[in-house]
Amino acid sequence: MKFKTTAKAIRNNGGRILSIGYCDLQHLLHYESPVAYTSGVYGWNFDVYYIGSYTICTGYRNMPGKSVSYELIKYFEEKAEKIVYNWKYPGGYDAQKAEVEKLLAAFLDAAWNDISISEYLETEESESLGDAEESKIA
Repeated sequence: MKFKTTAKAIRNNGGRILSIGYCDLQHLLHYESPVAYTSGVYGWNFDVYYIGSYTICTGYRNMPGKSVSYELIKYFEEKAEKIVYNWKYPGGYDAQKAEVEKLLAAFLDAAWNDISISEYLETEESESLGDAEESKIA
């Protein structure tokens, strides 16, 4: 069950706070539950998720934290959507959850460190080439 909090309380807790629009991370957060929410005179404002050392605020208004580029969100969301909606995923539910959690961790690191989607793709490509070279050696 979520508890009610304030944006000020979230800011005062410190840490790595990311501000994401409503439903922009629905697939990456598929296996997570919000811990808290805020509301005001116009009703619900946003939900709060605590994931590791990160705080994600996702909602409509008055969200504290660092904004994340839409291109980065879209890239990771599309990958997560393919995993979440693949009913015949090898390994079943646990494998799906683990894969989405890995994607979420990669997204959080990229978002916090202001890595652009092109920079992320370059590092991902170089890592996959390194893995291919290691398998040739072995």
